[in-house]
Amino acid sequence: MSEIQPSQETLKEILSYFNQDNFLKAEELANTLIKEYSNNIFLLKILGVIHAKQGKFNKALEYNKRVITVNPKDSEGYNNLGICYKNLNFIEESIASFKQAIRLNSSYADAYYNLSNVYEMQGNDDDSFAANLQAVKYNTRNIKAYIQMSEKMMARGRNEDALVHLETARTFAPNDSELSICYGNCLSKLDRSDDAKKCLNEILMHDPDNSDAHNNIGSILMDEGNASEALIAFERAVSSNKKNIKSSFNLAQIKKYTLDDPHLLLMESLHQLTGVNQNDRCLLSFALAKAYGDVGDLQKEFLFLEEGNAIRRDQIKYNEAEDIELFSKLKSNFSQVKKNSLNICDIDEDIVPIFIVGMPRSGTTLVEHILSSHDDIMGCNELPYISQFGASISIGHAKPTKENLLDFRYKYIEKINNFSRDGLKQYVGEYIKNVFLDTRLHLILHTIYITLRIILYVMLI
Repeated sequence: MSEIQPSQETLKEILSYFNQDNFLKAEELANTLIKEYSNNIFLLKILGVIHAKQGKFNKALEYNKRVITVNPKDSEGYNNLGICYKNLNFIEESIASFKQAIRLNSSYADAYYNLSNVYEMQGNDDDSFAANLQAVKYNTRNIKAYIQMSEKMMARGRNEDALVHLETARTFAPNDSELSICYGNCLSKLDRSDDAKKCLNEILMHDPDNSDAHNNIGSILMDEGNASEALIAFERAVSSNKKNIKSSFNLAQIKKYTLDDPHLLLMESLHQLTGVNQNDRCLLSFALAKAYGDVGDLQKEFLFLEEGNAIRRDQIKYNEAEDIELFSKLKSNFSQVKKNSLNICDIDEDIVPIFIVGMPRSGTTLVEHILSSHDDIMGCNELPYISQFGASISIGHAKPTKENLLDFRYKYIEKINNFSRDGLKQYVGEYIKNVFLDTRLHLILHTIYITLRIILYVMLI
C-alpha cells in the first residue's frame, strides 16, 4: 500500500534543487514522485512553478488546474492559475482566478497585486488602482506594489500623495534602486529637480551603470533647458544598457544623426529583435523615424512613423466615462478658479505665452512653425507643464486659492524660461491639441491670461 505522503526528506531535496535554480533536477525528482502521489498538493504546485519559471505556461496551467481540483479552497492555487492565464494572454480567465483567490483569502496581498497588473493590461485603470491599494494595505512591505501605486497616483496628478507613499516605502527599503528611481521621478514632477538629481546621483554612486538613473537625469536636464548635459546623460544611459529603448528614444530627440552613426545601427538591430513589447516598439519606431529624417531618408522616416502611429493607435483606449467624470470635475471647480483668478497687480513678469488651441491634425503644428519663424518668438513644441503643475487644481484635488494659482503660473513661466533666448518676450508654448483630452483651458485663462495670447485654430474640411 502506497504512502499517503512522500517523505519530508525527499520534498526538502526537491525544494533545495528549486531554490538553487536547478529546475531540471527538481523536475526530474518531482516527476518520479508524482506518479505515485498524483494528488500531492506540494508536488503539483512545485511542478507548476518549475514549468512557469521556464516559460512553459501551458504545462504549468495543467498542474495548477489539478491543484484546485484536489483542493477547491486553495487560494494560492487560484493565484498561480491566474499567473498562468495572464502569461497566456487569457485576461478574463486570469481576472476570475485572482478574484477567486481573494474570495478564499480576503487579505491575499499577492493576488491583489497580480489582479492590479492584469487590470492594467486590460486598460482598466480604476480597478487596477483599487486593487493596488489593497495590495499595499495587506502587505505594507511590497516594494513593487508601492512603486506601481505611486506611478498610478502620479498619472492622476496626485504627486504629493505618491510622495508620501514612496517615502514610507523608503523607510524600510532605502537602497532599493527601482524605488529610488520612482522617488526621483516624483520629486521631479513636484518641480524639486535638485532633490531629484541628488536622489538619482546617489543611485549612481552605488550603481554607476544604472541606465534608468542616467536616463532620468537626462530628462530633468532637458526640462531645465540643458540639452548638452542631457545628451551626455542619455548617451551614458544607452551605453549602460543598450536595450533601454526609452533612453534611445530620448537620445534620438536631441541628437543629429549621420548614416553611419553607431546609435542608429543599434536601434536598427533592436528593431529586428522579437519579444520587444509594444510600448518599446512604438518608442523605437519614432526614434528611428527621427534618425532617418536627420539623414534625409524620407521613405524610411515615413515607414517608421507609420509603424509607430499604428502601434500608438492600438494602444489608445478611449473611456467615455472617464471624460464625463473629468468634465464634471472641471465644471464644478470652474467657479472657484474664476473667483480667485489673478489680477495684473498680482504678477511682475512681462513674458507673453501664446497658446494654440485646436483639434488633432488641424494644422496647429504649422501655425506654431509660422509664428516661431519670427525673431522675437520662440516655439517650445508640446510641453507637459500645464498638466504637470495645474491638473490637481483644475479638477479640485488642490484648492484653487490665489496662492496656488500664482504658484502654478510661476512654475510654468519658470519652465518655459529654460528654453528662452536672451531678450525673448514671447513663446508659442503648450498646445492643447485635443480639447476633449486636455480641457484645462479655463485654468490658463485665470492664471496666465493677463499676458496671454490664445489662437483658436480650427481647420474645416
